Amino acid sequence: ILGHLDDDIEYIDGIKNNRASASKTGIYSADTVLVPLEDGDRAEILKKSGKNTITIDLNPLSRTSKMSDISIMDNIVRAIPYMTKIAEDLKTQDKKFLIEMVNEFDNEENLEESLQQIKLKE
Repeated sequence: ILGHLDDDIEYIDGIKNNRASASKTGIYSADTVLVPLEDGDRAEILKKSGKNTITIDLNPLSRTSKMSDISIMDNIVRAIPYMTKIAEDLKTQDKKFLIEMVNEFDNEENLEESLQQIKLKE
């Protein structure tokens, strides 16, 4: 478990709660971070510190969703196993294809589509 040793801890500037701590070899040095629970403060600070952020949130209008590079609109219990399956499937894809796929993703469009899906279910 990363971050359980005091000498392995760094603190992310700008977060004013106990979630400011981060493992040197984990979140602190990562280029991409999954924020699995709604945490607008952390998502915003991680983004400002130059990290790519992926969040899981039920609300496409939340600050967490809007601050993210990739917002997943779902319940975390469903999202994590599905993300794992997708990652396994993508492991065999060509790197060039994956880079194109990432570059074409637009989180604002994603959030708008999520809102449309919510409206359809009303």
